Amino acid sequence: MQKLERIVIFILLLFATGAGQAFFANPNASSTGNNQPVTEAVFALIYLALIVFLVKYRTAALRLLLTEKWLAALCVWALVSVAWSVEPEESLRRALALIGTTIAGLYLGLHFEPKQQVKVIAWAIGLGAIASVVVLIAVPSVGITPDGMQGVYNLKNSLGRMMSLGAFCFALLAIGERRRIRILASDVSLAREEPSRSSILNVLPARVVAIKPVDRDETVVAVALRKKGDGARLLSRVTQKSLAELGLAEGQSVYAQVKYVSLGPGRGEPEE
Repeated sequence: MQKLERIVIFILLLFATGAGQAFFANPNASSTGNNQPVTEAVFALIYLALIVFLVKYRTAALRLLLTEKWLAALCVWALVSVAWSVEPEESLRRALALIGTTIAGLYLGLHFEPKQQVKVIAWAIGLGAIASVVVLIAVPSVGITPDGMQGVYNLKNSLGRMMSLGAFCFALLAIGERRRIRILASDVSLAREEPSRSSILNVLPARVVAIKPVDRDETVVAVALRKKGDGARLLSRVTQKSLAELGLAEGQSVYAQVKYVSLGPGRGEPEE
């Protein structure tokens, strides 16, 4: 995904949380969103940008719309209902907003896995939380109203709702976080007996499951952790001389000494 597209979608989510509205929201406007020209203009520009972005993915977007045909039908019905509405201007505004959010949902669905969606939403709310603290300290006349603290939001209830949602999103990410340990074969040495004294602290019981020569000087030995060999697998690069001296063979019990461990993304997650 292009960097500009990432920025636009993040701004959309940031504004969707209500962040920043403490500075330009109309205090006399109703809670339904009427008479908020700045907010409506920002969302309109974002929706137009997303339409332009979706042109590149029109085939996939159309396929997704056909899959979710009832959602498309709801948007069409909302637009048609303007014809018999007692307040056609308001109905049109709401119908266009529904279509815009549907377009945003299409874009998110095409580019983000569910976990990535939660992560982006969490960071958008997190940024709003940090900005709210700054505003409360630096510009209390904006962040604090007679009704209470609102931060960068236009209502104290909005601040409370977003902080609750943010806490829930970050909790989900923390619970579902998985990391993969990356260990190079050159960082793993093998011993037939458990070392009594060693500078290497990570010593793990294992069992040899495969031996594959790389060239006439080196061999890669695959071991499965735990004494029964039913754990995760590691690769160790050893010299032919060490292989002969240790007398390694498949099924043998050994001890894997891990010199260095690095953390990588969990399974299925993209590399940073």
